[in-house]
Amino acid sequence: MWELVLTPAVQDLMRSAKEQADALGHEYLGTEHILLAMLASRGTASQVLTRLGVDRDALRDHMLEVAEPRNAQWGTTKRRSGVRPPPRGELPITAHAKLAMEHSFELAPELSHPAVGTAHMLLGLLHTPGSPAGAVMNHKGLSYDATRQLAIEMFAEDPASFNADGAP
Repeated sequence: MWELVLTPAVQDLMRSAKEQADALGHEYLGTEHILLAMLASRGTASQVLTRLGVDRDALRDHMLEVAEPRNAQWGTTKRRSGVRPPPRGELPITAHAKLAMEHSFELAPELSHPAVGTAHMLLGLLHTPGSPAGAVMNHKGLSYDATRQLAIEMFAEDPASFNADGAP
């Protein structure tokens, strides 16, 4: 259902987020994995973060500290409450990640954008401050309102170049 309105860059972002979860040994897909994938990508969200002066390496390092990689020796990982076992190899999505995605889906039409792009996903993460990614970004000084305003300004300045991933 969601893939019908996601840009190719967001579809790639979500595949990369699953890879981030796998690399950390997590049995769920959370906001931390989406943010880590976003920091490794070159979508419009990256352009927004660059214009905000974000030190992407520092943000990534902080997110990795919070993400708690799986303990290889004991085979344990922090489980999110309410997460059910994954069906047929799929990772369950945490409640925070679902909220972030829902906000992204609400935001795109609100801004008259035809599809959900990486900047919408960034704003969805920021709009979920209780999530691991939202908390880390807030701790690093990123705010939803300032990021949203900049994303709107950047789109107005140059829709063609800002639209590199299909939509902001």
